[in-house]
Amino acid sequence: MKSLKLSSLLFLLLLSGCGGIKNDVQGTWSSENFFYKITEDEVIVWEKEYPKEEYQHIYYDVVSDKSDNSLTVDVKDSKNSDPYDREKWYIDPDGALVRYVSDQSKMIEAYPDDDKEDIFPD
Repeated sequence: MKSLKLSSLLFLLLLSGCGGIKNDVQGTWSSENFFYKITEDEVIVWEKEYPKEEYQHIYYDVVSDKSDNSLTVDVKDSKNSDPYDREKWYIDPDGALVRYVSDQSKMIEAYPDDDKEDIFPD
């Protein structure tokens, strides 16, 4: 009986390590010129020079959430609109969120920035 419990526990631990990054990307991020707030289905962007004025607001649907720290999302203008772009998101070994926009022709890199929570309007 103990071996069954131990096997079950090891299996659960293995499964917990095989998850994707959808939950990991949620939070606040900072790049060279922008702040990002990512929730479960939207990305809100503010310029660092004008943090009280929203720069961009996009919505996304997760297409694929792989265990190799990559996430494929369809980007759209509103929750119910059709997607206009597909992006690949990664978390690199340094902990940075890397977004490849428009078939990897543009890369956005941002780092976790939890101390900026207070500047974001609700």
